[in-house]
Amino acid sequence: MDQHANAAFVEEKLACIRQDILYHDYIKNVPVDQYCAAVDEAAFEHVSKLPLPDDVRQELNALAPADYKLCLLPSIQQACAIIDTSVLFWNYNTGDVFRLSSAQRIHHVDIIRPAESPNGVSAATPFALVVTGDKEINVYGILSASERLDLAPKPWWRANSLDTILQVTQSHNGRIFMLGSIGHIFELVIGASTLAQLVCRTTQGFLQYYLSSYILKAPTIKYKLLAVDRERKIMYTLSDNSTIQVACLDDSPGTFSLLPPITNISDMLSDYLKERLPDSHGLPHKAITSILGTILRPRPLILVSLHVIPEETPNGIVLCAITSQGCRLYFSKTAQGALTSTTSLKLASVRIPPLNSMTNMSIMTSFCDQRGVILAEQQRLWLTKYFMVEKDKNASVQEAICDYAPEGRVFAIQLKEDNTDQNQFFDSMSQEKLRSNRQFHVLCSDGLHVYASLQPLAMIEKTLRKTDMPLDAIKGHQRCFGELATDAIIVKLLAADQDLAAQHQRTWLISVFSSFVHTHNGARVQRLLIKRPFFLTRAPADHGRRTPVCCDRSRACQLFQRGQEALEIAYFDVSQMAFCLCAYGEKKRQSATGIDVFFFLK
Repeated sequence: MDQHANAAFVEEKLACIRQDILYHDYIKNVPVDQYCAAVDEAAFEHVSKLPLPDDVRQELNALAPADYKLCLLPSIQQACAIIDTSVLFWNYNTGDVFRLSSAQRIHHVDIIRPAESPNGVSAATPFALVVTGDKEINVYGILSASERLDLAPKPWWRANSLDTILQVTQSHNGRIFMLGSIGHIFELVIGASTLAQLVCRTTQGFLQYYLSSYILKAPTIKYKLLAVDRERKIMYTLSDNSTIQVACLDDSPGTFSLLPPITNISDMLSDYLKERLPDSHGLPHKAITSILGTILRPRPLILVSLHVIPEETPNGIVLCAITSQGCRLYFSKTAQGALTSTTSLKLASVRIPPLNSMTNMSIMTSFCDQRGVILAEQQRLWLTKYFMVEKDKNASVQEAICDYAPEGRVFAIQLKEDNTDQNQFFDSMSQEKLRSNRQFHVLCSDGLHVYASLQPLAMIEKTLRKTDMPLDAIKGHQRCFGELATDAIIVKLLAADQDLAAQHQRTWLISVFSSFVHTHNGARVQRLLIKRPFFLTRAPADHGRRTPVCCDRSRACQLFQRGQEALEIAYFDVSQMAFCLCAYGEKKRQSATGIDVFFFLK
């Protein structure tokens, strides 16, 4: 098989491997503590920081962080600060500020998409703003949000509330669920009338429909978080004692059926980790004791968030639960089909953070989907992403993790934009034209930060632009993405950017090798080699070790002019550098078996 056919075979093989790798299979099979440290710092980038508007900043500066709440409303491109009886909204694209004042203390705001508007009202946008207070819930129509937020002068719907509402979410068919501070789950039933009805779904009997006449008691299970799975028509609930319970929601109005709670999650986790993290000298693995403690001093397992995972296979992952120490618990169904009273969730996989950071973690909020995770402490972020590692004819997926420390306290995380290929959950060199395909908004007390998940092209460029670029950083890229693809990107970046080429004209100490095909003066170039300045290397046909042939320009030119090994010479001017391409081959057959790139200072 000639070299061109071999390269095509390898690429075809890798393409098949990429196609066969599924997110659910990767999550189930990856070791619990395996991360790739070779590209961690280059995998993400802090893109920008948008300071808080002056009006908002001045009010927040006079308050302690516990006295206000910051929220992101990405569907209308607004952020807001809840301060006692007021909410300050600002458009994070234009900076326009709008104040909403109330006669009662405001606890939470959120966006819903009502199925219909009240009688006699035409909807200007598909969205409505829910504002929950001490005694009343108000739903305002949103007339415009392109610049300054513009609300309907009067609420579209009102409902009395005997509990402080802390969360609002919607089901697949538009039903509005709310979570109260004492742990009850409510449903806001709206219709043609402006008076809405608040129904408690976790209180049985006639009290369920007459909340305005009775005082609610705390439920047996106190819920603290709701996560709606619109695809499967269910809702996951998380309780104060870290149990997970599923509520079935079908297409019929009013359907709400709670399945038995999953109470043995800590035991599931302990069994899973003990099976995969062996004891050391008769003692439990350090990761297990860090998470669950010891027999004498057990540590309670605290779940802080739930994230729905889209279904990919019948037995795939359906839910990810995040613990306070940054552990990710992935659950799948115990049987195929819809969740019922006879089926439940089982622990399918666990991912723990790096051991050296886990003991001090205290996760407050998080973001999770099939392309990565963001874990947030009060003033620290942990970001992860998946990428394809391609070596020779083998390909595998690895996860990179890095951390950032914003100056302010973290309040909310939302996906800003996503241009990824939805058919694969990992980044690869096949997406080299993309530099940043995912960006996140992180709202902190000091402003709105934008973080980007970088593609391999941007990761390598970020490394090259460092003034103190370490050789190990490039070697790390080569180990992850393969030498062939990494070196091709390096050559393209240097050839396309004169400033970048000039930056490395005296510091380029990297040996790279590539398998992309380039055409110049009719010569098919399959492999490319860059050696350190003033060094030329001979490329043997068996791809063995390359040894220096000469170390100055005049000696290189003498070898080129002999024509014994150099069949073709071409020069490229790139800023202050000159690339000299020299194709090697057997003289009798006159066929190129390789190519070296020798570059020198002008």
